[in-house]
Amino acid sequence: KIMNNIEQDELLTVKEVSKLLKCGLPRVRALTDTGILPHIVLGSKKIRRVSLNEFLAKYDNKDLSDLNNIKEVR
Repeated sequence: KIMNNIEQDELLTVKEVSKLLKCGLPRVRALTDTGILPHIVLGSKKIRRVSLNEFLAKYDNKDLSDLNNIKEVR
């Protein structure tokens, strides 16, 4: 499905991103706090859907268990 501009620019909350990534809120916060996952603050942290998609593409095949030591998945 081709996304239109509104869908691409959608802002997601940390909670929404945690559900999409199937991980906990602290993990998403750690990703944003380290700058690995770009975000903006509008009252609370928001992640652009396009930024989430770029993050997923960039870190595909990576082990993000330790954000200070990101490795290739074997």
